[in-house]
Amino acid sequence: MTPDSSDAEYRTGRLDGLMTSLQALAAPFETQVAHFPHFVVVADELALNFDHWLNAVVCNGDLDLTAAQSESLRAIDDLLDSMGGPGGPWSLDDLRNAAQWRQVRVLARTALSELGWPINNPPPPPGHYVR
Repeated sequence: MTPDSSDAEYRTGRLDGLMTSLQALAAPFETQVAHFPHFVVVADELALNFDHWLNAVVCNGDLDLTAAQSESLRAIDDLLDSMGGPGGPWSLDDLRNAAQWRQVRVLARTALSELGWPINNPPPPPGHYVR
């Protein structure tokens, strides 16, 4: 494998990770819960995955974002940041019913649309979760 092909593969992997994290954020509650193992805090995993992949893509300059794309991603990031901390809406009941999570779903669908990515159910996560 040449360094260039490896770089391209890593870039593709990072972009796929961001797309999958957005699809998971945009998905209905039932899909979000089914996407993760039963022993994780689903809302927390959704936020952590998005943060990880957004930072990976931005830090590596993988996307040349338009203003609208950048704003749609920033809106999700800002909303999730505002929800952080103890007492935030992180329970399954919150994920199902809280207005903040409904807004996250709307913003994630907007971001997917802005990026030209499908608003599909996310593929299953890799088996990296260890109990």
